[in-house]
Amino acid sequence: MKFFKLYCFILGIFVLQHFYSLYAEIIFLSSEGVGTENINGGRKVVKNFYLLDPVTSDLINLTESAGNFINNFPNLSKRQNKIVFSSLRECNERFIEKESFEYYEWKYSNKIVAFPPLWFPVDKYILSPYEIKAASRCGWNIHIVDLRNKEEKIVTLFAWDEVKPVYLKNNHIVYLLNVEGMNFLFETEECGNKWWWLSGKPNEFVNYEFTNDRKFMVYQSYIDNNWEVFKMNINTLERTRLTQTSNVSETFPKWSYDGKQILYLDSKINGRGFNEIGIMNADGSNKRVLSTGIKKHRDVNFFPDGKGIIFSAFIKDNWDIHTFDITARKLTRLTHTLFSEYNATPSPDGKKIAYIVENKNKYYLYGMNVDGSDQSQLTSIEVANFKPIWF
Repeated sequence: MKFFKLYCFILGIFVLQHFYSLYAEIIFLSSEGVGTENINGGRKVVKNFYLLDPVTSDLINLTESAGNFINNFPNLSKRQNKIVFSSLRECNERFIEKESFEYYEWKYSNKIVAFPPLWFPVDKYILSPYEIKAASRCGWNIHIVDLRNKEEKIVTLFAWDEVKPVYLKNNHIVYLLNVEGMNFLFETEECGNKWWWLSGKPNEFVNYEFTNDRKFMVYQSYIDNNWEVFKMNINTLERTRLTQTSNVSETFPKWSYDGKQILYLDSKINGRGFNEIGIMNADGSNKRVLSTGIKKHRDVNFFPDGKGIIFSAFIKDNWDIHTFDITARKLTRLTHTLFSEYNATPSPDGKKIAYIVENKNKYYLYGMNVDGSDQSQLTSIEVANFKPIWF
């Protein structure tokens, strides 16, 4: 009897895993609408987030933007029930009453920017009273949409750009605030009532990415006349410089799913746009180049098991998707088309791949098996060239 119960338990786990593997869904960013006026002075563009079931082809519009809205930078909450993202909405003057907000002048590197009262370390920066009457510019703000009922709410409403939000484990949100080319890392409550300044300076926190447990972030920073890779503990804000090379830039770092390894692109200064794929341990040790025999790579990502990577490589006139077995050092080309393929993303079980195909300056969402078979278009909606999200 005990053996039978154990057998049923194991069988149940297998069936459950198979069910989620089979019915894993994809979130993608659309690029819809044609017109003569938009917030950027050209083609009218509406970019919505859609939820796609790749088995049934059922689509759900999660954001249903009605107007010149551009959404971007989606990130899934740890419970996978919400998406936090940045949104650029139609331009309207934002009148700020002195009674509503008491502003301060923040002097940093001879630049003056205005913020509402935040938790800046006053021993390092000069604060003085300041008043703002109005701000009339378009800015990226942080929004949240609930996947269960599609309810949407705005989290930030500054006059600058708040981008690349990431959910932490406590439902706080980390995001990048860009002011005149300077990047500042902020943390906020999900309700948007409080903000904390974490860190930041010009050319820092570029292309950052968090580990799955949200404890560490990896990013590139411009220092010593080239780009280097850094790691930061999000709780202590302790930074660790992982690369230190002259005349070589390390860019676009990516975590493995277990947080033990980091991929990056290694480009020589004045190297005619050529690059190589580098890999190292999370502490910066055991750096090595994964020699693919190809001169240009992009959109590099790990497979969930950490044994292989997937990327786009420039072959003749197009970008094609390849995989590379790290242990066997085996390169496999998956696409051989007249188009370019980008942002290949493995499913959670590593058996399927979602990717973006460019056709006459338009982009479409495609899917295929991990061996490159069964390549097919998943939806007729025009999409943005942005990494699809499996969950």
